[in-house]
Amino acid sequence: MVPVEIKPPVNRLPQPFIGRWGLTAEDCTGTAGNNAGLMVIAPDLLTFYESRAAVRGLQAISPTEVRVTLTFTGEGQEWTQETPLILGEDGVTLTRLVDGRKLQYTRCGA
Repeated sequence: MVPVEIKPPVNRLPQPFIGRWGLTAEDCTGTAGNNAGLMVIAPDLLTFYESRAAVRGLQAISPTEVRVTLTFTGEGQEWTQETPLILGEDGVTLTRLVDGRKLQYTRCGA
């Protein structure tokens, strides 16, 4: 019998996805309260205006697309969601698909 290497699930987002992303330019420059479209991506955590999402699973689809399983907490609730993150070829745009809606982010400072 040939031994099979079992790899643990990958729970860290690749470096090109890491950073601050805004739905509008004001999300990147605004202060708390007027930057509701800001998303901050760390290797294992996504932070939004009123919630945080821990990365619980990740599947690489391509070098520019991952499917992420996230456990959200916010406003006294907790929920799990699977969402694709698609990085634009320029590395400046990021698309997040949520409940059939396409959210287009731009990297802050780009």
